[in-house]
Amino acid sequence: PRTVVQRDGRPVVLRIAAGEVLEAVPVTPGRTLGDLLEVEAGALKTGERLVLDPGAKLQAGARVAVAGK
Repeated sequence: PRTVVQRDGRPVVLRIAAGEVLEAVPVTPGRTLGDLLEVEAGALKTGERLVLDPGAKLQAGARVAVAGK
C-alpha cells in the first residue's frame, strides 16, 4: 500500500518512464489483503516499473536512478 501515495489530493503511483523520469499515474485503490493493495484494472500494465515507497518530496517529472541497473 505504500506504493500508492497522495499527490494533489488524489491517489497515484509513480511510474518510471522513458529516460528514467517519473510519471504520476492516477489509480483507484481497491481491497487490501495484508500488505497488498488491489488497484482497478486499466491504470497500469504488467511489467511497468513503479517506485515502491516514494517519499513526500519525490514528484512527477523527477529523474531517478534505478538500483541494480
